[in-house]
Amino acid sequence: MPTLNIASIEAALKKAAAEHAAVTPPTITQMVDTFFKTLDTNANGAVSLSEVTAFLPKNAPLATLVAGLVFNGFDANHDGSISKAELTAWATARDTNHDGTLQATEIKGDLVQLVGAVFPHGLPGLPGSHA
Repeated sequence: MPTLNIASIEAALKKAAAEHAAVTPPTITQMVDTFFKTLDTNANGAVSLSEVTAFLPKNAPLATLVAGLVFNGFDANHDGSISKAELTAWATARDTNHDGTLQATEIKGDLVQLVGAVFPHGLPGLPGSHA
C-alpha cells in the first residue's frame, strides 16, 4: 500500500489533472442528449420533476431539494417540464468562452447560488458558517 503524505497526494492530483485535461468534454448538444436519454423515461421530449426525482436515491430529502432547485432553474417557462430548447439555452448562456462545451468555471456562479439556497446559513462545519 502506498504511503499517504502531502507529496503523494500532490502527485496524484497532478496526474489526475493531466489525465482530465486530455479528455475532451462533451459538447452542449451531447450533454443535453445524454440528459434526455437518461431522464426522459416516457420519451415525450420533455423531462418532468417526477422523472428527475425518480432517478434519485430513495429517502434522500437533500437530493430531492437540490433537484427541485436545479429543475426550476432549467424550466425557463415554468410549465413543469424541461425541454431540450430550455436546457440548451441554459447551457449556451453559460458557455462564456463559446467553445460549445461547459467547463466547471462557467457554472461556478450557479453552483455557489445553489449551495447558498440549500444552506442559507453556510455549510455546516466550515469556519465563518452560522450552521
